[in-house]
Amino acid sequence: MLTETPLPEAPVNRLKDAAFFYVEQETAYKVQNPLAHKDDPDSIQHLKKQYENIIAAFRKTRELTPEERQTRAYLRHEVRRMRAKLSPTAFRSVVHFKPINWLLNSLLRRQANYARHNKEIAAYGKSTAADYNSEQLHQQMAKAGFTAQMEKALKKMMNLNLSEFSLRHVQPDAPNADFLLHFKKLPGRDVYYFKAYDAAPRPNIESVIANDPAVPKMSFFTDTPIKFSAQEAANLTNGRPVQKTMQDGLKYWYMQDHSGRPSLQQKFFDLSQALKDFPIKELKSPAQREKLLSNLQSGGISTVTLISKEGVEEKLQVKVGFNADKLGFTNQDGQYVDPTALEKTRAQVKQLHEGLKNRQSELTIQTRKTAKIH
Repeated sequence: MLTETPLPEAPVNRLKDAAFFYVEQETAYKVQNPLAHKDDPDSIQHLKKQYENIIAAFRKTRELTPEERQTRAYLRHEVRRMRAKLSPTAFRSVVHFKPINWLLNSLLRRQANYARHNKEIAAYGKSTAADYNSEQLHQQMAKAGFTAQMEKALKKMMNLNLSEFSLRHVQPDAPNADFLLHFKKLPGRDVYYFKAYDAAPRPNIESVIANDPAVPKMSFFTDTPIKFSAQEAANLTNGRPVQKTMQDGLKYWYMQDHSGRPSLQQKFFDLSQALKDFPIKELKSPAQREKLLSNLQSGGISTVTLISKEGVEEKLQVKVGFNADKLGFTNQDGQYVDPTALEKTRAQVKQLHEGLKNRQSELTIQTRKTAKIH
């Protein structure tokens, strides 16, 4: 039985490992501080110092492998190049002018080594930047309420080096909407940021069969003072208002502009006062009351218990009306219910029941009197 001969492992290159570590540190800094100057002198000085430390630690040539000697030569070249950028002189500017530097290195048979190392470090820096940028984008998305992992798709699009790109997304806690997320590269940087997203109501079977016209998508930007989460955006596109607190502390409700334009209208509506008009059991508990308010303010639908004057409990669904001017109640079949009319109906049924009961008592008494006469 033949066994496969394992491939020999590449010899460890301690200098390259150290250089890669510092490249990773600088790359992470640039991704996390994308607005910093591209050729920040402090960053160049820092990297130059680290390369000099590596060279000093491995100054004895006989202790180095041939590959490590090649890396050391490259690091020395990089230190000279960074020194020329930090402290330019006429001589350094000429020597490190790219065409002249390429010619000199070619004549000295160093260009192939330098080019190979530049390519490896650039590739490692790009891969590292994609890792950090992907993590950063996920954090930005999470702040907007998007929780799914999209690392593979994000890295694939970032590697194409496009100025901007978009990805479709399905949010588990917002199944009634479809999302399109937009990412854009910062000018002059290899860093992307989460720019905006579109939300559109997901059509159901009934709307498709009825051939209902498509509702326009709505766009939400991440750099606006008033920000909406994924779930809030889903509720807005499905016709449910959302309450937001302004910078001055005032609270307003946002809803679709019903003129047909994919924009938002602003309105004041006192939700707490509106809830007080109904005998809702959950309002008696501070914790349940806060939970109810929070859900309705984000455009959600809540289950509440209405208590009649006779103490009869009935479960209903409640939401803020699409014009943010009243509450809407539905029963378990999805039919709209008017709690006030429901209470009147109960009173009428009770009155009728009592009338029938009284009539039955009168008939019983009359029957007994008739029986006594006979």
